[in-house]
Amino acid sequence: MNASKEKPIVHLTIPIIEGHINDVRCMRGDYPFGNFAPLTDGILANAKPDHFFGARPEQLNCQIRDELSDFIVPSTQKDHLIAPNFFQEAKGPDGSSAVATQQACYNGAVGA
Repeated sequence: MNASKEKPIVHLTIPIIEGHINDVRCMRGDYPFGNFAPLTDGILANAKPDHFFGARPEQLNCQIRDELSDFIVPSTQKDHLIAPNFFQEAKGPDGSSAVATQQACYNGAVGA
């Protein structure tokens, strides 16, 4: 594969790695998790995974979703996934594997 940027690599390779997905509505990525309570004193940027899985909002009782919002609802946009999990990070040819590892670990901690 000859790709010089990160996004084309993600869009071309991730579906090959994943294989068949039963519900593609449970896959998203590339938007910041701005609604989560911060893990630290707030100096870290919001997590923004390249790719992740999660639950559709209608799959969880509204009262539970509202009560746990700071921990399971990553975005204030009502149609975005909740309880994100199984994060993936990718880097293009110029990207650093150390940065990808750090981002993946941070995303995983946010989703834990």
